[in-house]
Amino acid sequence: MKKIVYIEGMMCEGCAKSMKEAFEKMVGVDSCKIDLKKKCAVVKLQGNVIDTALSDCVERTGFKCVDIKVKKGLF
Repeated sequence: MKKIVYIEGMMCEGCAKSMKEAFEKMVGVDSCKIDLKKKCAVVKLQGNVIDTALSDCVERTGFKCVDIKVKKGLF
């Protein structure tokens, strides 16, 4: 399963790198791709990771979680 996490406050590649590393340290997260233009992260999950765990990760990293949606489709 993939979830799209919409994040406020990421301004540069350094911000994106920090957020990517934080997500990838979480238990249950396989990988993460950050899109600075769309202000979101596509998080690939190995299992069931609840939305509050993802939003807490964003907040601990210093950003604001705006929304979380399940990514539908193949890509």
